[in-house]
Amino acid sequence: MTYAGRRGPGRRALPMMLLLLIAAALLGGCAEENTAAAKRPLKIAVVNEDWYRYFYGDYIEAAFPDQPIELIVTETDDRQPPTYEQYKRQLAETQPDLILDDRDFYRRLAEDGLLADLSVRMKADGMDEKRYLRGMLEGMKVGGQLYGLSPWFDASFLTYNEDLFRRYGIDPPRSGMTMAEVLALADEFARAGSAKDGIYGYHENLQSMPYDHLFLFAFWEGIRMYNADSGKVTLNTPAWERIAKSIIDAYRSGTFYMQNIEGRVEDGRTYFDKEMMEAGDLFGQGKAAMTIGGYREDGAAFKIGQVAGPVSSANPGQSATVTLHQFMGVYSSAEQPDRAWEVIRFMMSDYVAKASVAVDEGRYTTNRAYLDYRPDPIVSEAYELLPMPYIETNPETMERYDWAVFHKSFEDMIDAEMTKAINGERTAAQAMSAIQKEGQALLDGARRD
Repeated sequence: MTYAGRRGPGRRALPMMLLLLIAAALLGGCAEENTAAAKRPLKIAVVNEDWYRYFYGDYIEAAFPDQPIELIVTETDDRQPPTYEQYKRQLAETQPDLILDDRDFYRRLAEDGLLADLSVRMKADGMDEKRYLRGMLEGMKVGGQLYGLSPWFDASFLTYNEDLFRRYGIDPPRSGMTMAEVLALADEFARAGSAKDGIYGYHENLQSMPYDHLFLFAFWEGIRMYNADSGKVTLNTPAWERIAKSIIDAYRSGTFYMQNIEGRVEDGRTYFDKEMMEAGDLFGQGKAAMTIGGYREDGAAFKIGQVAGPVSSANPGQSATVTLHQFMGVYSSAEQPDRAWEVIRFMMSDYVAKASVAVDEGRYTTNRAYLDYRPDPIVSEAYELLPMPYIETNPETMERYDWAVFHKSFEDMIDAEMTKAINGERTAAQAMSAIQKEGQALLDGARRD
């Protein structure tokens, strides 16, 4: 399944409520406009203009209306993102003050001395670390120093159909379950005979093939199916065999439903229209007891319940359902480092948290003030989880492979081998042995050099 790239959704109009909230805060003396600095354009390196507008632009321009902004677009073609060396060279040539970007190059920028340390500024401005998402500051440190901050995080929740749990007399899920425990709970529906009623214990929309479940299990546990840096497929372990067996057993018992909805492929990307999305949404149709998704309050024909998680079995305090994708940093040779920091400080402020609640864009501020304006016990649990460590892959390593060719072949091969095991033609161990061997051959064959 292919997702949209680094480009954000199209620009949405900033609600008048948000403008008023920010304007009221600034006019009340909570922030000051530096008139002299405002005459000089603040140079901001961004992924692209749409991305900037969606995540930052409206907030920044509402808070600093007299500040000219010069955007430096670092990605002109999202199908061909820049290499790290190209990115670094562009920064050297354009000399931005502020960098707003995804985390792909963050660690390398910090290690190469291209980002300023922000910890001193945080301390000087009295920014209490306890006011932010657990693990955000620690996760952004490189060599013990803080070079960037992330204003947003995404959270998913284990979502369940309360009506189905009552109907089959099964206890509902709880926060802090591992994915293995979720599958065991889902299997209770199969043992209660739900499959004959067309009801399945667990289903992911458009991600219900064997490869999808193997990939998702790896994602929730924070492990990898292959290591691009070493060029090795890493599926030949007892742990992976146990995971594969649990997935195979779930299909056999009727806990999972195999549904292959093929999207429309254009320019190497796969798109799903409304009809496809609706056909794959067994949970929304009331035919699946559990799924993982965003926060939902209404819109369903049945009672919805949600809990935090699932969590990592190796570290129950961590969950892949809490993700940090972006960073804000001050370029080490910025001409206006103080002004750049003002923007960062504002984006981390209570004002943005309050405005974000008003806008309700489906993401959360790492500033815990979000909960002050929208108290919610379920969302509050997400703030207590630690994000999984961000796995960074050397961009130059990624360029050695034709990933479009590899991923499609890899997915199809895993689906075929695991389907044989589901049909009883081979054991889980035999399936994983074949997947390891064939997968390594596919990865080797995808090398460009």
